[in-house]
Amino acid sequence: MKNLIYLVSLLLILSCNSNTDKAIIYNNTLLKEQQKIGLEIKSYLDIVKDTVASENQILLKEKLLSNIKTSLTVIDKLKDFDGNTDFKESVKAVLNEYYKGINTEYDAIVKYNKLPHSEKTPEKKWQAEQHAIHADEIITKAEDHFILMQKEFAEKHNIKLD
Repeated sequence: MKNLIYLVSLLLILSCNSNTDKAIIYNNTLLKEQQKIGLEIKSYLDIVKDTVASENQILLKEKLLSNIKTSLTVIDKLKDFDGNTDFKESVKAVLNEYYKGINTEYDAIVKYNKLPHSEKTPEKKWQAEQHAIHADEIITKAEDHFILMQKEFAEKHNIKLD
């Protein structure tokens, strides 16, 4: 009987560790996609802040939008973890907001920078900046929700976050 209890306990511990390991891999996969795109967006926005629009900005935008779509596809292919999609959906929401921001809101700055110098006014610059601020606010909300979902996921699956 003692051997049976020991064996059942050992199997339970091993299965828990296995599930934790799977949860870590799942977490890291989602986080990798979000962080990769986040770094690309930072680089893109540094270039967009340049006061002169260039073909390079347009090419970088198209590449970034394509990379976001690729990351969304990678995440879509992931199976739900233990029947729960909250964490996965929160990452997708962040990536979708990145996409919308790059494609519309931040693009207002690029369009402003493309204007001939004679058409650039403080009002038009302010309007372009307001679009970017609006995108920042929406993205921050999505990122905050993602962080909350990640913390809940980590707590539920005994993952220590750095």
